[in-house]
Amino acid sequence: MPSDSSQKEFLEFQALAAEHGATEIRWIPGHTNIPGNEQADALAKAGTSQPEPADALPTLAYLRKVARQRPKDAFKAWWEVSAPQQYRVLDLDATTGCPPELTIPRPLLHHLLAARTHHGTSLITTKG
Repeated sequence: MPSDSSQKEFLEFQALAAEHGATEIRWIPGHTNIPGNEQADALAKAGTSQPEPADALPTLAYLRKVARQRPKDAFKAWWEVSAPQQYRVLDLDATTGCPPELTIPRPLLHHLLAARTHHGTSLITTKG
């Protein structure tokens, strides 16, 4: 599993800084003609193209991200095969969150739900 942070590198730096005593960190804003900045950018970019080390452990942030995403993916896969035909015709997706339709006024929501489920009164009326 890939790591989504530089936690390992930070811990290595922290150990080195503790070993060498007083260490000063400075933020270098990008694109300000600071000597070595372009080379640092090039090296950082090259580092991102390297494969993940075999002994790399996933970070807690990555594991939390996966724990949130997997149920959403499983629900989406289930919906794709289990959605009622009338929902498929309307190309309606189901989500694990609050759908935007619930923000409309209740009387209008009543008619929308009745139309979608083929229950109750119809939104289409004719004048005779």
